[in-house]
Amino acid sequence: MPTDLASTAQAAASVATGVQTTAGLGWSDIVALVGAFAWLPHIWRYFQKPKTTPIAGGQVEIGFSTLGPLFNPKIAFRVENRVALVTGIEFKLLHERGQCTTFRCSQLVEYGAQTESTSGEKAVHQRQQDVVALVLNPMSIVERKVNSRELGCLARLETLNIDLGRAIDRTRRTDPAWIDDLVRTGEYAAVAKLLEDSFVWQAGNYKVECSVHVAGQPQPAKCKFQFVLGDGSATKLKENLEIIRENFRLSYLPPDPANPQKPKDLNWFYAYVFVDDDQN
Repeated sequence: MPTDLASTAQAAASVATGVQTTAGLGWSDIVALVGAFAWLPHIWRYFQKPKTTPIAGGQVEIGFSTLGPLFNPKIAFRVENRVALVTGIEFKLLHERGQCTTFRCSQLVEYGAQTESTSGEKAVHQRQQDVVALVLNPMSIVERKVNSRELGCLARLETLNIDLGRAIDRTRRTDPAWIDDLVRTGEYAAVAKLLEDSFVWQAGNYKVECSVHVAGQPQPAKCKFQFVLGDGSATKLKENLEIIRENFRLSYLPPDPANPQKPKDLNWFYAYVFVDDDQN
C-alpha cells in the first residue's frame, strides 16, 4: 500500500479513470474516490501499534546515597508507525557472580544547550522530570538520562525515614549531645542497616536488560548492554556509607563560624556502556 499521499492520490486517480471507462462514473465520483484513497494511509497508520526501540550508549552513572543504590544510564528512544507514550523504565542488572538487582526509573533528565561565559566557565542547562511519562514522535529521536533507584531499598526506605523523622523530633535538644542519643535509637539503626544491606555494587562485569513500558503495548520494548566495575571503583563507592553517616551528624550540629565544615561529596563512578551487536 502506498504511504506517500501524492503517490496514493495518483494511484487512486488511475484506478478511478479505469473505473470510469468501464463503469461510466462521473468526475465527481472520481474526486470522491481519490479523497477516500488519500485517507487510507492515515487509517492504516491509526490501527498500527507503535514500535519503540531503546538505545543505550555513552557512560552510565553509578552511585550510592541516602536514596540507596543509584543507576543512571543515558537512553535514546526511537519510535516507528505512530506516537508512543513511555510510562515506565526498568533495568535488570545481572552480575557475573549471579547477583540480580532491579532498578526503576524515578526521574528523567533532559539536557539543553551549553553556555560559556566570557571568563571561560561552561554551564550545561538541564530539566528534571519527576513524572516518568515521555511522548515519542516518529519524526525524531529523544535522548534522556534515566535516574533509577533499586526497587528493594526504594520500597522500604521512605517508611523508615518517616520513623527517623519522628525520632529526631523526639530527641532533639539544644545541646549537641542529643545527636548521640539519636544515633542510638532503633529508628536510626533501622535506616543505617537498610542502607548497609542495600549496598549491591561489587567489582566485575554487569549485564543489563532495559525494559521500556509503552501505553497500549502488552510487552515492553527491550535493549541489552554491559559495563564493568573495577575493584577500586567499588571500594570508593562503599566509602559512601561512612560519608553518609558523617554528613548526617554534620547536618544537625550547630554551625561553628570559627571552623565551618561542609558536607563531603559522595563518590560516583562513570562506566562506559558496551552494546552487543546481536543484543544477546
